[in-house]
Amino acid sequence: MKPCSVLDAPSDLGLRHTGVDGLPRALRDAGILEGLPDARYAGVVPAPAFSPLRDAATGVLNTESIARYSGRLADRLAGRTRRK
Repeated sequence: MKPCSVLDAPSDLGLRHTGVDGLPRALRDAGILEGLPDARYAGVVPAPAFSPLRDAATGVLNTESIARYSGRLADRLAGRTRRK
């Protein structure tokens, strides 16, 4: 098995508050890291605050926050890859 990183990204930015932001913690509590013996825990990248306002042009929730958050996730994973 190839080494991998598990990064918590607790976000429901594109949806509505449904509790999906608790999934990363639930998966770790259920033993996902123990089930992936070559996995390293890469920590958590907290999501920006949710806004119920839709983008006027696209109708999508939190478009700017999703873009910024995606960049932060990519930066964290790229950093983990270089440290291996």
